[in-house]
Amino acid sequence: MYAAALRARLKCDTALLVVCLSRAVGRWCEQPISMGPSGTVTPVAIHSDRLPLITDRDEARRRPELAVLSVAMNGDHPDIDKALEVMLEGLNEVDRQGVQLYLSYRVAGRCSGLRAGGEGPRRRAAKA
Repeated sequence: MYAAALRARLKCDTALLVVCLSRAVGRWCEQPISMGPSGTVTPVAIHSDRLPLITDRDEARRRPELAVLSVAMNGDHPDIDKALEVMLEGLNEVDRQGVQLYLSYRVAGRCSGLRAGGEGPRRRAAKA
C-alpha cells in the first residue's frame, strides 16, 4: 500500500485521500482497511457530502480548484448551471496550463450539463 510505503520512507504520519465523483463510492471508500494485526488505515474520502456545490463567485475565485471539484462531484445538483458559471469565472484566476488541466478533468467528468444529451446551459442554448 502506498500510504504505508510513504510513511516508512518519510517517517511521518500519512493519510490516504480518495477523490470520488460518486457519493456511494465515497461512502464505501471511507471504510477502514485492515492492515493485518498491526493496524488499520481509514481513508479520507472527498465526495459531494463533504464538498458542497460552490455557487459563490468570490469563493470560486479564491479556490478555483475546489470549484472544479465541486462541479465534478455535484453534477446532478439543481444549481449546476450557476456553479458552472462561477467555476469558469474562478478559472480566470488560474494560469493557462492549469485551466487546460482543470477543464480536461471537468469535461471528462460526470456533470450532466457537459455530457452529450444533458440539459445544461450549452444544450439549452442550442435548442433556443
